[in-house]
Amino acid sequence: MVCKPIKRDLLSEFRKDRGQIQSAPKEEPVKKKGKSSTYESFWKKYIALDETIDSLNTMDLVYYFREIAQESGYKYVIANLQKDMAIMKRLKVNYSNREICGMIEFLYMSEQDYLDKSRLSPNILASQWVNTVYADMKLWVDDKYVNRSTQKDSKRKKSQHEWSSDETDFVEIGGKL
Repeated sequence: MVCKPIKRDLLSEFRKDRGQIQSAPKEEPVKKKGKSSTYESFWKKYIALDETIDSLNTMDLVYYFREIAQESGYKYVIANLQKDMAIMKRLKVNYSNREICGMIEFLYMSEQDYLDKSRLSPNILASQWVNTVYADMKLWVDDKYVNRSTQKDSKRKKSQHEWSSDETDFVEIGGKL
C-alpha cells in the first residue's frame, strides 16, 4: 500500500523533469457530416425547379439524377462525379436541360421495362440507348407511351400462321376417291 503514493510522486517527478504537464485532452469540434455548398446551391434550384431548370449546370444535373433515383426508391451513389459531369456536358450539346431532366424522370418514373431501374446511371444517356430513351420520353410526356411488354403481348395475340392449335374445325386435305 505504501508503493502507490511513491509511484505517483515518481511519475510527477518524471513529468516535471521533462517539462510535461498533465492535462485532459483537448476536445476537437466534431464536424457534422453535411451537404457541400455545391449541393446546397443545387437544392435551392431544385426546390424552385420550374423557374431554375434552365440554369442547371452539369453538376446540378448529376445531383438531379441522384435525387430522382432516391425519390423513386432506388439508390444511386455518385461514384465518379467528373465522369458523370462529362456525360451531362455532352448531353447539353444536343439536348436542353428540360429534355435531359425529362429523360431522367422517364427512366425512373415511367413504366419503362427495358432498362433495369436499379442499375441505371448517367452512362445510359451516353450510350446508344439515348435515342430510344429520348423518343420514349417524348411519348411519355404526351401520355402516349406504351411499355414494351404490353406491345409484345398485343403482337403475340395476333396469329402469325394460317392455322392455330385452337381450331376445332378439321380440314380434309385432298378429295374423295
